[in-house]
Amino acid sequence: MKKILYYNFLKNSVILFLCILELLKNSIMAINKTA
Repeated sequence: MKKILYYNFLKNSVILFLCILELLKNSIMAINKTA
């Protein structure tokens, strides 16, 4: 049971990390456009 919880937590962390990465990429592109 604990293993499933840990796996879900890991999966959510990866999704969150990818979302943050995407946001960073978008903001860098925006900064490059204005610069």
